[in-house]
Amino acid sequence: MKNTNNVLGKKHDIVLKQKQDNLISLLGKYMQEGLLIAFSGGVDSTFLVWAAMQASKQYQGKVKSITSASASLAKQEKIDVENIINLTKMPHSWIISKELDNSHYLQNDANRCYHCKSELFNKMESLAKKENFTYLAYGYTISDEGDVRPGHNAALQRGVIAPLHECGFTKEEIRQCLLQESLPFHDKPATPCLSSRIMTGVAIDKEKLDHINQIELLIKQQGINLVRARLCAIQTGALFVRIETTVQDMPLVLQIQKQLSQLVQSFGYLWVTLDLQGYKQGGGNL
Repeated sequence: MKNTNNVLGKKHDIVLKQKQDNLISLLGKYMQEGLLIAFSGGVDSTFLVWAAMQASKQYQGKVKSITSASASLAKQEKIDVENIINLTKMPHSWIISKELDNSHYLQNDANRCYHCKSELFNKMESLAKKENFTYLAYGYTISDEGDVRPGHNAALQRGVIAPLHECGFTKEEIRQCLLQESLPFHDKPATPCLSSRIMTGVAIDKEKLDHINQIELLIKQQGINLVRARLCAIQTGALFVRIETTVQDMPLVLQIQKQLSQLVQSFGYLWVTLDLQGYKQGGGNL
């Protein structure tokens, strides 16, 4: 049985290496006409940026990554972006996106991500025309097919390519590749924007995003990596904060119960709760 597992493991590694080689070759073709990559600092786009730099070494061509310095980007994510750019030597630019000037985005309905990605891709299109890039790319994967992704509709409307999806990568395979290449973030939790912490239907503004960022930073100081500070509303419209983390890390949150409560109430929210069901993807919709 052990030998069978070893054989299957080796076959999987060979298939994964072939996918990686295919991705690098594909990116090499795209960058012959100029490739502009949306880089969020998350696991998927980190792998895409790394693979693009490997392609650049083999095929030359023109490649660059961009990151939106939006108020919805957590401070730690900005640090992670800079670290990966320094590590890979990828040409990079920060852009200022203005989704917070869009009333449709601020109302925070089911199409919020569509408006956000539309703003990002519009900015990328402008930069591509200015700097002569033909292709725009972002980190959509096979694993994303099962989720509701309004932002992907924005990509499809604008012809933004998804090389990771084109080469058949799942999120788990991407994490394996990062680990095998001794790259950081292979175990980094999913890191959606801060706006995703606000319950659907509760209006977004810069002040709320800053509050969420501060609350999560306080909790992360306890050594907790996976945390969501969900901003929720009761029937009267008053707001409270629901903390989600792993069951294992809940005791660490309780250790700062007093400090956390004081911070949340200083922002004018009713109270803070700890969700005993633990972290759940898409919890901002609950």
